[in-house]
Order: sequence, then C-alpha cells, then structure tokens
Amino acid sequence: MTNAASIGLEKSEDIELREFLDSIPVGVRRPRFENLAEAMISVNRPISIIETGCMRAPLSDDGPEGDGCSSLVWDYVAQRTQGSFITIDIDQHNVDYAQARLSERSVVVCCDSVHFLSSIVSVTQPIDFLYLDSMDWQGTVEERNLSALHHAAELAAAWKWILPGGLIAVDDCLGEYSGKHAFVKRFFDAIGIAPIVDDYIHVWRKPENFANRRAV
Repeated sequence: MTNAASIGLEKSEDIELREFLDSIPVGVRRPRFENLAEAMISVNRPISIIETGCMRAPLSDDGPEGDGCSSLVWDYVAQRTQGSFITIDIDQHNVDYAQARLSERSVVVCCDSVHFLSSIVSVTQPIDFLYLDSMDWQGTVEERNLSALHHAAELAAAWKWILPGGLIAVDDCLGEYSGKHAFVKRFFDAIGIAPIVDDYIHVWRKPENFANRRAV
C-alpha cells in the first residue's frame, strides 16, 4: 500500500486543485500550499492532517480572508481524499469562525494545542501531515522565543502519532533560525534531518527508522 513515505513535492498538475486555490486568497503561500496539497492527494488514500492555529477573521471588513487560509486548503485535501482534518486554536472566536467555513470532514478544537496533542491516547489513523502555525512570532525577543518553543512542544507532543515518512511543516519562517520554526529546526538538525523545503514554510519528513538514527 502506498504510504506517506511516497509523498513528494512535485509541481501540481491537478486542475481541480488549481481551480480551488484560485478561488481563495492564499497569497504568497500559494506555491507551497499547492505542492503540499497535490502531494497528499496523489497518495490515493484517506489522509490525516492536524493543524495548530486555525483560520481567523480578517483584521478589517475589507481585508482579505487570507489569515490562516491554510485551514481551507487542508479541509479541501480531507474532502478530496475522504480523510480527516483537525485544527486546534485556543481562541473560541477563531474556532467559531473556522467551524462555519469548513466541511464535515473537519473538526475544530478550542484548546491549547500542546495540551490537546499530549492528551491524545490513541488514533484511528496516524498523522500524515502536521502543520504548525499557532502562537504568533512577534513582540520581544522573549516572546518570539516562547513562540518558537511552543511550536517545538507541539511537535514533541504529536511526534509518536506521525506516520514514518509523514510531513511536518512550520509557517512563518523568516530566516535560518528566525521564525516559528527556530527550535523545530534545531531538533531536526540534531538528528541529521535537513528540511525538504526551507522557504517561508519549512517542511521536513519524519525519518522511516528514527530509533536507529544517530545525532550528527
């Protein structure tokens, strides 16, 4: 059976996917969202996705609905693959906003993401794709460090449920170690795993045999 290990990030040739992305304000993340969505759809089986930080309302009435637009993309993937999508946010207003815009394939949870992920006792399907985009990376140095640490804690909480070969992505990566991915990248560096994508969204693949890998 084809599994997440076969997920690649080739250029999309999926016309239906392109038309969907044309219909929503994905902005500068469009190429990466298209690559990731196409990769998951091409596996030809139900895909399990978890996101931290759901879509939220635009800051103004005339602003684009692009803040957290990833929720719409992962919901679309869940529909296309007959899979599942869970998105987690600590703000009830954001949760209500997202829930009204996503399909029945999606579950929107109001909870601290680390608490939720660490409280999972079993899964019906391992996680194929973990998308980390919760606590904003802004403010003082300490506040930005807390954001990066929070995303690393999310990865640690979800790690055992991620399918070997599954994908982990972090949004808002502004430099090599500047952004939400800072501590996540340090972890992958330590176990010798380079990102397969290292632009504004960083993407890694979980090793097939993590227990036998040595730090470098």
